[in-house]
Amino acid sequence: MVPAPLPVVGEVAEYAATLRADLRALWRNVIARRAPEVADRIEQPDHCLPIGEAASPYLQAINIWFQLTRIIDENCAMRDRRQAEARQGAGVRRGQLRQGDCRP
Repeated sequence: MVPAPLPVVGEVAEYAATLRADLRALWRNVIARRAPEVADRIEQPDHCLPIGEAASPYLQAINIWFQLTRIIDENCAMRDRRQAEARQGAGVRRGQLRQGDCRP
């Protein structure tokens, strides 16, 4: 039920896995404290979600996880870019501007 993470390579992969595990545990703890029935059911992919208004808390919890995974992916991509720039210099990635490329 929870989305699969985007593939990450290199040194960032371990960082991404740790960050994802830490945030998932925190996310799960908040849900367990605020809505224990949602936490129990959301971790069991073989259970169907309720329909109608009863589905709102489950959908809200899943939406929060989607947002967290997007933030994790963005953070890891930025970390990967910074590491590449530190190793190879700024502007080494396709589509990036190098210093001096923008002229008034």
